[in-house]
Amino acid sequence: MSHDVIERYTGTAMLLHWLTAANILVLLGLGFIMTGMPDGNIELKFTLYQLHKSFGILLLLITLVRLGWRIKASPPAPIISGWMLRAASLTHWALYAIMIMMPIVGWMMVSASPLQIPTEIFGLVELPHLPLFDSGVDRKALEHLFEEIHESMAFVLIGILVLHVGAALYHHLVRKDATLVRMTPGAIHKN
Repeated sequence: MSHDVIERYTGTAMLLHWLTAANILVLLGLGFIMTGMPDGNIELKFTLYQLHKSFGILLLLITLVRLGWRIKASPPAPIISGWMLRAASLTHWALYAIMIMMPIVGWMMVSASPLQIPTEIFGLVELPHLPLFDSGVDRKALEHLFEEIHESMAFVLIGILVLHVGAALYHHLVRKDATLVRMTPGAIHKN
């Protein structure tokens, strides 16, 4: 590949990537704020939980669209090889997996809750509870289990994101290749 021609991701792929990144930052921020809040302001806490659930379902939908787009429009040819390509591929698929699993586990947690508080997606549409839990199940214990899994996944997600962002910065600042530029709208690669 010529150093003058950089094969970039499509505009749609870039849009979905950066929407995902922004959504994850909002979700993590809301998650840490709402779980760290004292119970004093119940209305604010309720609002933050509803927003967190809304952005979680949005992340699930965006991720499914991203996967569909990735199947439809192949990414550009890799500019790395060997172990770096394998590590990048593993990291990307781990991100996709956790971006699908986390919202589903959160949805399962809400559905298992004995409180049965409705989830209103951005105050517009009520998301039904998953019909997985019969009356013979200890809902509180199941809710707690899903809560622990969801929280653990958040820390795994943070670790994967640190790896992902660190690798992008390493390629951009140390290797000075076009890895980051290919996913950044309007960026120009300089040799």
